[in-house]
Amino acid sequence: MLDGNTKDRTGLTQEQLETVLERIDELVGVMRVDAPGNYRIIAANQAYFKDSPLQRHEVIGRRLDEWLPPQGFKIWDAKAREVLAFKRTLHFENITYTLKSPKCLEQHWTPILDNDGRVGHILVVARDVTELRNVQDRLRQSEKMEAVGQLAGGIAHDFNNLLTAINGFAYLALVREDMPPDLREFVEGIRRSGERAAALTSQLLAYSRKSVLMPSLVNLNHAVSEMEKILRRLIQENINVVARLQPDLGAVKVDAGQMSQVILNLAVNARDAMPKGGTLTLETANVALPGAAEESPPDAPPGNYIMLSVRDTGVGMTPEVKARIFEPFFTTKDVGLGTGLGLSSVYGIIRQSGGRISVHSTVGEGSVFRIFLPMAEGSASAPSTPITEASPSGRESVLLVEDEEPVRTFIRRALEMLGYAVHEASGGDAAIKALEAGQAADILITDMIMPGLAGTGLAERARALRPGLRVLYISGYADQSLVRQALDDQDAQFLQKPFSPAQLAQRVRNVLDRR
Repeated sequence: MLDGNTKDRTGLTQEQLETVLERIDELVGVMRVDAPGNYRIIAANQAYFKDSPLQRHEVIGRRLDEWLPPQGFKIWDAKAREVLAFKRTLHFENITYTLKSPKCLEQHWTPILDNDGRVGHILVVARDVTELRNVQDRLRQSEKMEAVGQLAGGIAHDFNNLLTAINGFAYLALVREDMPPDLREFVEGIRRSGERAAALTSQLLAYSRKSVLMPSLVNLNHAVSEMEKILRRLIQENINVVARLQPDLGAVKVDAGQMSQVILNLAVNARDAMPKGGTLTLETANVALPGAAEESPPDAPPGNYIMLSVRDTGVGMTPEVKARIFEPFFTTKDVGLGTGLGLSSVYGIIRQSGGRISVHSTVGEGSVFRIFLPMAEGSASAPSTPITEASPSGRESVLLVEDEEPVRTFIRRALEMLGYAVHEASGGDAAIKALEAGQAADILITDMIMPGLAGTGLAERARALRPGLRVLYISGYADQSLVRQALDDQDAQFLQKPFSPAQLAQRVRNVLDRR
């Protein structure tokens, strides 16, 4: 041991060495090995005690088994024996429960040999990596959900093509007046099942953030008020529905239909969490982030937001369940009572809309979902009346380009029944050849994603041949930026697959009649 003025081989005094040690952020300690299983901390810097419930005098010089809990001593003893056996630095991570709160520590235990080659001391250096590991865990979870989302989007695309044909032909069959009643019952069953499948693929696209959004300025108070009327019919009488809406609420730029789906999914989830009754509270507010730690989502950029919260007084969730609630097909409901896509689609819609979502839950006390959407400039108009399922007819010429033959056949038959003259092509190159050969066309209906020439590229070349040609894009799913680019054209619209003959007829008429 050096006195205060004595210098070691580095040229530093004992006092200077201790100053250096105290300025190190890592937890540094020296453990003396009296015998295997018998250890004492003989020196430690102040960082070692920063989050410890113990004082320095309660640790320094005492045997580890006198102040460490039995499980903690068992871990330390095992690590120390490994250092003694191999006489090399041991690197490991562990969760320590000896501090004021559980911490993940990255530890390095280095043997210090005596003159006879025996390990007489162990230098312990530990670094708190709790927050780093939490960030890494969130990143891994995000990457996992992104990968599942890519898979879900691809599956939904293929299924939407199949469902467009299945549902479409069922619709066409049902309009036949000469269909026998027993056969009509079977076809009606096909149509209902097809619509349920279409709803599932819609949720898959929402989760994978591949839905095509038609954003507009929306006041969430209007959305909640409209949904509140529906919820009172859907939710049991033993559940009290309360709405607390901020009067001067700002606007958000979102797809109004998708936001209604978000509110409905969260409310139904809350209902299922209160089988014995309770209170469902819908609340809106203008907020600034970052705000209260309980409310602020960890990855939301600072700024002004509109918050929508859905709170229940139900059974609550365990941490294990809460960690998985946004995974597709994960559900705690009995078989046949849920698909596990409701909350995952909420997650996808909110993230695709530029928002964030946070969840807080306690077992036995209920849950609260808080949605944060960036506040938009301007004010929202009153909600418009939805378009009815009318089927307007026409006599114009249609150039239909679709690589899936069943889908192409359904669209052709549906439009021909309404009076349109339809010429079909299986790809973009074939469509261009038809136009070059003089094929008449008032409107081009084209899939956005096809092998070879497709989507906006086909429309651009077709319009070079036929200036003023109207365009209707269709797709099972398409990149949102690609759709926005296409819809910048005033003479073009988009229709998401699957769709009914009435929806197709209405959209074709809208495109043709637009001035």
